[in-house]
Amino acid sequence: MFARLSFIILAFSVGIITSYEDIKEGKIRNKWILFGFITGACLFLYYIILGEINSFVYLKNVALNSFLAFFIGYLMWQYKLWSAGDAKLFTLYAFLLPLNCYANWYLKYFPSFALLVNTFIFAFIFLFVRAIFSLFTDESKIEEFRKSVFSKTRIKEQAFSILKIFPIFLLILLILARLTFPFNQIFLFIPLFFISKPLSKFLKERKILNLILVSSLLVLLGLVWNREINVLLQAVKVNLIRMGVFMVVLMAINMIVDFYLNKEETKTTFFALWLFLGTIFVSIFKTSIIHLFSRLVRF
Repeated sequence: MFARLSFIILAFSVGIITSYEDIKEGKIRNKWILFGFITGACLFLYYIILGEINSFVYLKNVALNSFLAFFIGYLMWQYKLWSAGDAKLFTLYAFLLPLNCYANWYLKYFPSFALLVNTFIFAFIFLFVRAIFSLFTDESKIEEFRKSVFSKTRIKEQAFSILKIFPIFLLILLILARLTFPFNQIFLFIPLFFISKPLSKFLKERKILNLILVSSLLVLLGLVWNREINVLLQAVKVNLIRMGVFMVVLMAINMIVDFYLNKEETKTTFFALWLFLGTIFVSIFKTSIIHLFSRLVRF
């Protein structure tokens, strides 16, 4: 019990310092990341010697979770979804947080997925509320927004961009349906929001790849899961309306946030703070915001 608490206290300490410095100076200092890793490693060694951590499987899972957090954080840095400091801080939290912090929504091999989802939900809420507030407190921006966002060209561009990734969304839906951890399908679309933009950007100039994806992905799925083609068809039938609604909402949100970011001089999103809030959330509720909300509303 005390071992778990000491790791959480260390994570919270680093979180308070890095959040403050990110808001005040717009940077996450490497010395705090290094401090967290060194102190965390010393804590692991100390509790191994005491015998409070004596499971090789647990240590292996911590190492694997940390590696996947580093890999995904690196990819997101490459996609310019956050800074290198944010990626390192995410890896540190994955290393420090006890695995039972994810007990109610445990994704095998990568339980810190819950932390990642929470982080981007907090960041999105901040950006969306700030964008709406900015629009409706400046009358000149409202007219500019209407002309820029609701042009036929812009709507067609957004619609086509989202339709291109429909088969990939369906693929992820089918894969997750085969996993053992519980999830509500309607809330699956929320984390998909965060991969839609970089994925769409990746596919933008690859017309041949787009054609292959749209025309053959579902066929390949049918071949891979030939005994479960009915599951695939049922997934299409059940989720077609949900996915349609999600894509319309996604298109609207993308246009609002993009307009705001393109007009603002500062694009700071304080990811150190959102990572810290995500850490607090999983430490208290042991799950993601998506899973907790789905249980509360019981869709």
